[in-house]
Amino acid sequence: MYGVDFSFGYRFLRLQSEFMWLRPQDHFVYEDAGVSQDFGYANEFGYHTTVIAGLEQWFNKPVFAFIRYAQWQPKHRMAFDYDGSLVGVNPISLLSVGLNYELNDYMRFKFEY
Repeated sequence: MYGVDFSFGYRFLRLQSEFMWLRPQDHFVYEDAGVSQDFGYANEFGYHTTVIAGLEQWFNKPVFAFIRYAQWQPKHRMAFDYDGSLVGVNPISLLSVGLNYELNDYMRFKFEY
């Protein structure tokens, strides 16, 4: 697995991104009743990009608004579920917005839609 993080801040805005790539060494092979099917390498690529705005200067409270876009793009279409059964796999895209309230250095309340 390979990963890269990126973060940049300017004034009250912050941009954060993370990229991940998983490339197994072995092919994904499904065997059932003596029949094998090779689905190839189970490559997976995922990333997220988040823009965070610190709103403390306007509300006098540690409040942050954010918007995030994320994708998970598997190159395989089948995988094993937790119980060992074969399940279909599809790419996932996510767009979310939210607010964080920082209670202290260790705890935040978060609303995300």
